Amino acid sequence: MDVARARAASQVRNAVSQAAGFTFLNPHVYLDTVLLIGSIGARQPSDLRLWFVGGSAAPAARVQHPGLRARSLRPVFRTPRAWQVLDTIIG
Repeated sequence: MDVARARAASQVRNAVSQAAGFTFLNPHVYLDTVLLIGSIGARQPSDLRLWFVGGSAAPAARVQHPGLRARSLRPVFRTPRAWQVLDTIIG
Protein backbone atom coordinates (compact mmCIF):
# COMPACT_ATOMS: atom_id res chain seq x y z
CA MET A 1 0.00 0.00 0.00
CA ASP A 2 2.87 2.41 0.76
CA VAL A 3 4.43 1.78 -2.64
CA ALA A 4 1.16 2.69 -4.38
CA ARG A 5 0.86 5.91 -2.35
CA ALA A 6 4.46 6.84 -3.08
CA ARG A 7 3.91 6.23 -6.79
CA ALA A 8 0.72 8.31 -6.79
CA ALA A 9 2.46 11.13 -4.91
CA SER A 10 5.32 11.00 -7.39
CA GLN A 11 2.90 11.24 -10.32
CA VAL A 12 1.18 14.23 -8.72
CA ARG A 13 4.52 15.96 -8.12
CA ASN A 14 5.52 15.32 -11.73
CA ALA A 15 2.25 16.72 -13.06
CA VAL A 16 2.44 19.81 -10.85
CA SER A 17 6.06 20.47 -11.71
CA GLN A 18 5.37 20.13 -15.44
CA ALA A 19 2.40 22.50 -15.22
CA ALA A 20 4.48 25.00 -13.26
CA GLY A 21 7.29 24.70 -15.78
CA PHE A 22 4.98 25.34 -18.74
CA THR A 23 3.47 28.30 -16.92
CA PHE A 24 6.42 30.05 -15.29
CA LEU A 25 9.16 29.24 -17.81
CA ASN A 26 7.09 30.50 -20.74
CA PRO A 27 8.47 33.92 -21.77
CA HIS A 28 5.18 34.91 -23.42
CA VAL A 29 3.49 34.93 -20.02
CA TYR A 30 5.78 37.71 -18.88
CA LEU A 31 5.80 39.58 -22.18
CA ASP A 32 2.02 39.63 -22.44
CA THR A 33 1.26 40.25 -18.79
CA VAL A 34 3.95 42.67 -17.72
CA LEU A 35 4.85 44.52 -20.89
CA LEU A 36 1.72 44.56 -22.99
CA ILE A 37 -1.04 44.79 -20.41
CA GLY A 38 1.13 46.79 -18.01
CA SER A 39 1.99 49.42 -20.61
CA ILE A 40 -1.64 49.75 -21.64
CA GLY A 41 -2.72 49.99 -18.01
CA ALA A 42 -0.13 52.64 -17.25
CA ARG A 43 -1.68 54.89 -19.90
CA GLN A 44 -5.10 54.77 -18.28
CA PRO A 45 -6.24 57.74 -16.20
CA SER A 46 -5.73 57.10 -12.49
CA ASP A 47 -9.46 57.04 -11.75
CA LEU A 48 -10.04 54.31 -14.36
CA ARG A 49 -7.14 51.97 -13.50
CA LEU A 50 -9.25 49.88 -11.11
CA TRP A 51 -11.77 49.30 -13.91
CA PHE A 52 -8.93 48.32 -16.24
CA VAL A 53 -7.63 45.75 -13.75
CA GLY A 54 -11.13 44.31 -13.29
CA GLY A 55 -11.62 44.12 -17.04
CA SER A 56 -8.26 42.44 -17.47
CA ALA A 57 -9.13 39.80 -14.86
CA ALA A 58 -12.54 39.05 -16.39
CA PRO A 59 -11.22 36.73 -19.15
CA ALA A 60 -9.43 34.60 -16.56
CA ALA A 61 -12.68 34.19 -14.65
CA ARG A 62 -14.51 33.37 -17.89
CA VAL A 63 -12.01 30.64 -18.72
CA GLN A 64 -12.05 29.12 -15.22
CA HIS A 65 -15.83 29.07 -14.75
CA PRO A 66 -16.66 26.13 -17.07
CA GLY A 67 -13.93 24.04 -15.52
CA LEU A 68 -15.25 24.68 -12.05
CA ARG A 69 -18.84 23.92 -13.07
CA ALA A 70 -18.03 20.79 -15.11
CA ARG A 71 -18.34 18.35 -12.22
CA SER A 72 -21.84 19.54 -11.32
CA LEU A 73 -22.98 19.23 -14.95
CA ARG A 74 -21.63 15.71 -15.41
CA PRO A 75 -25.02 14.00 -14.78
CA VAL A 76 -26.69 16.25 -17.35
CA PHE A 77 -24.24 15.40 -20.13
CA ARG A 78 -24.41 11.63 -19.77
CA THR A 79 -27.02 11.49 -22.51
CA PRO A 80 -26.32 12.02 -26.20
CA ARG A 81 -29.37 14.30 -26.44
CA ALA A 82 -27.81 16.80 -24.03
CA TRP A 83 -24.72 16.98 -26.23
CA GLN A 84 -26.91 17.54 -29.30
CA VAL A 85 -28.68 20.42 -27.57
CA LEU A 86 -25.36 21.94 -26.53
CA ASP A 87 -23.97 21.60 -30.07
CA THR A 88 -27.10 23.27 -31.45
CA ILE A 89 -26.78 26.21 -29.03
CA ILE A 90 -23.09 26.64 -29.81
CA GLY A 91 -23.70 26.37 -33.56
